[in-house]
Amino acid sequence: MHVEQQGYRCVMRKRLCVLLVVVLAVPFSAVPSAHAAPLAPKLLLRKDFPDPEVNQFADRYYAYGTGSHETRVPVATALSPTGEWTIIGEAMPEPAAWMDEKAGVWAPDVFRRPDGKYLMYLTGRRASDGTRCLGAALSENPVGPFAPLGEEPLVCKPEEGGDIDPVSFVDDDERLYLLYKSNGPGDQPSIIWLQPVAPDGVTLTGDRRELLRSDLPEEDDVIEAPVLIRRPSHYVLFYSVKSYTNSDYHTSYATASALAGPYTKTGGRWLDRTSFDETLDGPGGADITTGSDGQQHAFFHAWLGRTQAMRAMFATGMDWKDDLPILAPPGGGTRSD
Repeated sequence: MHVEQQGYRCVMRKRLCVLLVVVLAVPFSAVPSAHAAPLAPKLLLRKDFPDPEVNQFADRYYAYGTGSHETRVPVATALSPTGEWTIIGEAMPEPAAWMDEKAGVWAPDVFRRPDGKYLMYLTGRRASDGTRCLGAALSENPVGPFAPLGEEPLVCKPEEGGDIDPVSFVDDDERLYLLYKSNGPGDQPSIIWLQPVAPDGVTLTGDRRELLRSDLPEEDDVIEAPVLIRRPSHYVLFYSVKSYTNSDYHTSYATASALAGPYTKTGGRWLDRTSFDETLDGPGGADITTGSDGQQHAFFHAWLGRTQAMRAMFATGMDWKDDLPILAPPGGGTRSD
């Protein structure tokens, strides 16, 4: 959700409004390098602001982060993607009825519905058994307060090890989808799912489809933080790899010619600790945002300090080569289309 317009098109998170054409298979050797010259990411918030989810509503940018003991859903704002960011408060003061009151919210996602209201997808811990579940909250304003919806979670499957990282996606036909990750209990793989939903964002419709699972040894059974973008020739599914506490936490992507897949992993890394001219500790949880000027940025977190006590918010620019993503200097990328 990036540009505020009537309806869903171009307004929701991580999607582009382009036409479908035939996709060509992309072998690993054809994947462009992440960058051709030294890059320096822009440090936006020298504060704990994990899993940043960033949107443009009207003439301002808004970021929502994973909560902590001090705040459930911190919200920050700025006039430009790389401008001066300021944390302005708490977006969801009260927990959902099913949530543990002492637990924060993980990786929220906010988009503007056609009725003008703002819907937040969120991850919370269920009070009855500690399972991570997905919920929703609604607000008249992008800064909140967001009021939780329903007495029960939107999605909650203890048999899958719980579910986290919800994110909205709208395809070219303006159909709305919910993407999320199931944790995978024990040594089971984590899976990224695609669930059709009604225009209200909270009514599940149809069967969910598996898009991707952790099936490579180097993933340590963890893929998460999905972001789906529609490009002219294919769909691009970004995801983070490994545990967020691992310094080697990074972002990769997979492509598919159809929304439901199959998705093919590139076999490479798009954003990792060596992507820039300074080493970052565990960069990931990336969100791709397109502004009203057509410019794209990737917002992500990385640990500051040696004790891993704070995940600060960074940004880098984005570009496309052969319809595949590459990194660019902040504010220096090309137009999204």
